[in-house]
Amino acid sequence: MKEAGVDKKELRKKYRAIRDRETDRAGKAEAIVNKVYGMERFRIAHTVAVYMAMGTEPDMSSLMEAALEEGKTVAVPRVEGDELRFYGYMPGDYLSESRFGVMEPLPDPSREIGPERMDLVIVPGLCFDTERNRLGYGKGYYDRFLSVCKAFSIGVCYDSRLSDEPLPCSRHDRKVDAVITPGRIIT
Repeated sequence: MKEAGVDKKELRKKYRAIRDRETDRAGKAEAIVNKVYGMERFRIAHTVAVYMAMGTEPDMSSLMEAALEEGKTVAVPRVEGDELRFYGYMPGDYLSESRFGVMEPLPDPSREIGPERMDLVIVPGLCFDTERNRLGYGKGYYDRFLSVCKAFSIGVCYDSRLSDEPLPCSRHDRKVDAVITPGRIIT
C-alpha cells in the first residue's frame, strides 16, 4: 500500500531489521517499563492491557508483574479471526504459541476483558513517529481494537524505531495517546 509516496511494506522491512539489530534490548525494555510505571496513567489504572513480546519487541513482562503486585487486572491479547480479544492474566497461566509466534492465553469467556473495562493499553509497533502514528505488522489488529477501545494507549519502542519523519497513514490507522522509548516520552 503506497501512501504519501512511501511504501509501508518497505518501511516494515527497514524497521524490522533495525529492531533485530538492537543491542541491550533487556536494559532498554526495562527503561521503557520504568517510564510507563512512573506515569500517572499507570498509577490510576485498574485494568492494564499488555502485549506479549514477539521476537525482539520490548519485553513488558516486568510491567505486568508490577501491575499485578499493585492489585491491577492485567489483560493479554489473543487473535481471534480478525480481532484482538483480551483475557485476564496471572503468572503461571497456560499460554500457547499463535500462528504469528506470539504467546496467547486460551479463549476463556469467563476471563475475557472487554475494551470498555480497560484503563490503559500498551501497544507494540515496528515504528512510531513523533506525531504518535504507528506502523504495525500490516494486519490491522491493533487499529481495529483501538477504534473501539477508549482507554489511554501507549506505544512502546526502542529509540531507533522512533521516526522524526511522518509515517504514512490511512483512514483506518489509529494514533496512540503517547509513545515511550528508553529516552523519550511523547504525548
